[in-house]
Amino acid sequence: MRIIISFLVISCFVFGSCDEEATFDALKQAETDRELILEYIAENNLNAVEDSTGVWYVIDAPGSISRPEPASIITMNYRGILLNGEEFDSTYGDDGVGTPIRLPLNSTIPGWQVGIPKFKKGGKGTLIIPSGFGYGRTRTGNIPSNSVLVFEKLELVDID
Repeated sequence: MRIIISFLVISCFVFGSCDEEATFDALKQAETDRELILEYIAENNLNAVEDSTGVWYVIDAPGSISRPEPASIITMNYRGILLNGEEFDSTYGDDGVGTPIRLPLNSTIPGWQVGIPKFKKGGKGTLIIPSGFGYGRTRTGNIPSNSVLVFEKLELVDID
């Protein structure tokens, strides 16, 4: 929680004006996200682990060999959903077969930059990302502002 608070305070200085109300709202949102995540984990009987940043992860298959670094190019399969189960993105087709995407890890949302390195090449699992490490207060496509993001059926196919 201390890291989240530090991140929010630093963000205020880096990204512009930040008054007490904005800081309070960000802290309140982080607390709300955590409560929602804990409820989701309990409802779905997940054996999730919390990173020091507040990003949660479940490793179903550890994979082998190496982990990605910030500058790595990763190849991934995943299904992105909101806490209500609504899908917002997926590399899986209607037939359930994945068509992996390839992208630089350092160009992804902060929650992926924290969570994906928890997996080794070939690893599979789930990431649960608080809104502050996702898209925050910005509505993005069909993802409402302040949304907790769940990436399930996550598979780290390859690392370059």
